[in-house]
Amino acid sequence: MGRPEHKPTAATRRQVAAAAGGGMRQEDIANAIGISVPTLRKHYEAELSAGAARERMAVLQKVLAQAKKGSTSAARLYLQQQPEFVPAPIEEPKKAPKKGKKELAQEQAGTAQQGTGWDGLLPSNVTPIRSAA
Repeated sequence: MGRPEHKPTAATRRQVAAAAGGGMRQEDIANAIGISVPTLRKHYEAELSAGAARERMAVLQKVLAQAKKGSTSAARLYLQQQPEFVPAPIEEPKKAPKKGKKELAQEQAGTAQQGTGWDGLLPSNVTPIRSAA
């Protein structure tokens, strides 16, 4: 008989979100609450990602509020954070699909008279007749 399965509580969820938001390693978070790293990832996936981001945002909002009130240390701390600007993706112009041998031959057949003695006798935009084979 093994250990009973870990059951997350609201308190441990808050602890994990706060620790992850503060930059604590997953191994250290797992050790602090007495579970393994796979168990941490299994039961606290949301707290390790979105919860951590929410905690960091809450702290930054408080730091910004203090900076706006005139706290130079809060302003310095806020400005130390490096924003991540993701440039808009540059769309490559769409390339025309390559034509096959038969399509190229059909196009060339329509202008085959150019540069020959037949140039003035045949119209230049004649669509070649396709055989029913």
